[in-house]
Amino acid sequence: MIPTIRKPGSEIWISFNPELETDDTYQRFVVSPPPNAVVVKTSFRDNPALSEELRIEIEHLKATDPDEYEYVYEGMCRQAVTGAVYRNELLAADKEGRICRVPYDASKPVDTFWDLGYFDHVAIWLAQSIGFEFRFIDFLQGSQQGLQYYLRELQSRPYVYGTDCPPWDEVRRLCRQGGASATRS
Repeated sequence: MIPTIRKPGSEIWISFNPELETDDTYQRFVVSPPPNAVVVKTSFRDNPALSEELRIEIEHLKATDPDEYEYVYEGMCRQAVTGAVYRNELLAADKEGRICRVPYDASKPVDTFWDLGYFDHVAIWLAQSIGFEFRFIDFLQGSQQGLQYYLRELQSRPYVYGTDCPPWDEVRRLCRQGGASATRS
């Protein structure tokens, strides 16, 4: 739509709750807004018609589900997608400082863990097993790309690969076909 706004003095107004920091609208208009953009963050506090009933609901949500409160009423990005399998565990790991950058250890293989999609995102996690730790060192995501795209992306990284772990439904399909291996040769 942006290229069709041509009249001098035209404006684009956008009002939204960002879902994730990686969302295109959030990146384009909040993180890296265009020149002359005016970015204003608002919340329930800016509503002059806020009722006492809604204020009570807001306080209840803040007390019972702080993450949802931050998203709905403070306009913060979600830390994890609602319904994500390990959402609570990831939020706890983040709060406890267990999510951080870890170095690649060239003496250990990198295993890949795939979640396939086409219109939905393909997600590939890259991890190393070091002693008693399992370290996620990299991540690859995309959509509407063929397998060759992801293979090229993986090959462009400086890793020595170990085992590729497809999603459970692909493992079931492979097992029905005679137990094809998911390990690179």
